[in-house]
Amino acid sequence: MRNRAGFTFVELVVVAVIIAILAAIAVPNFLEAQVRGRVAASKANLSVLKMTLETYRLEHRTYPLNATPGEMSRLDLLALTTPVPYLTHLPVDDFSFSTTWDAEKKRWTPIGREFYGYFNAVQVNPEGGLAPAEPRMADLSGFVAGLLVGYGPANARGYTRESGNKPVLNTLIYPDGVVHLRPYDTTNGSSSDGDLYDRLP
Repeated sequence: MRNRAGFTFVELVVVAVIIAILAAIAVPNFLEAQVRGRVAASKANLSVLKMTLETYRLEHRTYPLNATPGEMSRLDLLALTTPVPYLTHLPVDDFSFSTTWDAEKKRWTPIGREFYGYFNAVQVNPEGGLAPAEPRMADLSGFVAGLLVGYGPANARGYTRESGNKPVLNTLIYPDGVVHLRPYDTTNGSSSDGDLYDRLP
């Protein structure tokens, strides 16, 4: 009988260890690339909305009003789609999702996405616009007529039954136009806390 050459157990273990090390390096980098891509897409959506709002303002001499003055809303941007379609449809915030409790699977399951938040500061403070409560936390120097806000990557994490069924913005806007804003910053990692935002004008 001819001898059959094969891999020894040690050789197989060495190969398995090498593959595990490569996977441990590659998978986190792949996930980071996904987050960076979604952040870039979200910032692009905010830029599109900002340009569309400027077009709306040129024609109407004002930005769309909030249904409730002093309250940020996600539905007030529908004014950009009807009756004049400045946009055929509003972009949805990729980091947002509403969920429902699935009793059979015993976990929250996504059911939909949300539009970006929109706040018209001129509506409540025509002279001063939006004012940051903590200037160091946000680049809102000068006159700020309004704000577009989206969830940051930290809000895309999984939610348990105890934590609720919706992500929560770090941004709080008070009726007098004072804003507590924590901008998303990658210096603490791509999934650090903070919201994505764009200012008007």
